[in-house]
Amino acid sequence: MTARTTAAAVALLGVVVLAVGIALDPARSARAWQWCWLWATGVGMGGLTLLFVSHAAPVGWLAGLRRPLAGLGVAVPLLAPGFLALAVPDLWTPGAGVGRVVRGAAALVVGSALALAARAWATRDDPGAVRRLQRWSGPGLAVVAVCWTTLAVDWGMGVGVAWTSHAEGVRWFAQGTLGALAVAVLVALGSERTGRLPRLPVDVYHAAGRLLLGFVMLWAYLVFCELFVPGSPTCRATPPTSTRACTGRAGCPCGG
Repeated sequence: MTARTTAAAVALLGVVVLAVGIALDPARSARAWQWCWLWATGVGMGGLTLLFVSHAAPVGWLAGLRRPLAGLGVAVPLLAPGFLALAVPDLWTPGAGVGRVVRGAAALVVGSALALAARAWATRDDPGAVRRLQRWSGPGLAVVAVCWTTLAVDWGMGVGVAWTSHAEGVRWFAQGTLGALAVAVLVALGSERTGRLPRLPVDVYHAAGRLLLGFVMLWAYLVFCELFVPGSPTCRATPPTSTRACTGRAGCPCGG
């Protein structure tokens, strides 16, 4: 069984499970879709982040993972249509955040354009393409950070909870980069065995392991901080038809 056949089988299984979940409990399925979509999009944004870092700073060992990281970045435009499942309920619900939808759509358009351009430059051996990637890596890194934290704060913070955190955007940014590095290492190992990529030096994997440990520690620290440094204890209540349901806490402005 080829990798594409396996991926297609897993995708089909996911669609079947999602359909069953929607039939049994639409509200929980909507929240599950929201988390899964954010996580997968975060891996794509993390791939772009590491790709830009490897060209904006002299991080030579990351050059061996350039093609896997560029491939992960393409997940952003591929997953962009899934945003409709989150945006449509807010557009049709009175009082819901239309501004949140506009910001999310703008972030996805900009992020998708960057991902496609970065992949085109990263997969070519043309020196001119490499220079363009190096030239745009600094500004691109800042743009990716803004786009991803915007999506994370608007659509990741507040799924079934009644508090906000100033560290939420940074936490999603850290865990997306962590996931991207882990997936890129696995893709590189698999590509070496199939002959699609040349064998990387062992030092590259040692450096990737140390960076993975650093991101795990950063992510754990940010999660720990969120438990003690909430931004606001107020309930962000929305109509029941929205993917963000009221928690029913006493004093909630929705009366729950």
